[in-house]
Amino acid sequence: MAIIAVLQQKGGVTKSTLARAIATEAARAGLDTLLADINPQQQTSYLWSVARDEASLQPRVDSTVYHRSDKLIREAEGRQLVVVDGGPHASNQSLEIAKVASVIVIPTGVTKDDLREALKLGTEFVAEGVPQTKGDAEQLTRSHRLHFQAGFFQPAGLVLRFSGRFLPSFC
Repeated sequence: MAIIAVLQQKGGVTKSTLARAIATEAARAGLDTLLADINPQQQTSYLWSVARDEASLQPRVDSTVYHRSDKLIREAEGRQLVVVDGGPHASNQSLEIAKVASVIVIPTGVTKDDLREALKLGTEFVAEGVPQTKGDAEQLTRSHRLHFQAGFFQPAGLVLRFSGRFLPSFC
């Protein structure tokens, strides 16, 4: 089981878009994937998944709204990959998920306001005991260099492109 947590306390930085893209490509690669939406007020990723199901789009992306991180973490045990779409604010729920996540993605825009909030969240995670690296980061970088390729910068942030071969070996 692996958890990729897309977290940022600022809204409008493509958290949901990035989480949905990762979950879709993982499902396309054949992984048993759950897209966990932890923003119960907005439910962006969950409602997106419902709309995809209604349109019979493939691959199917399972999504659930979680009000509590402990339930999400328990249910993650039965999946190969869980992609977490964080809410637009820092919370204890985000912190608990960050502590168990295999990978934490903090998307950001390019303005000082965006960067300040990303740095603030990362600093808070470290202060609360979230490891800055998990496992052998250098080995991960070397062994998967060909699978992760930086795309291009846009005003919304960095777009990453990866092959489906990365995720199965990661999970």
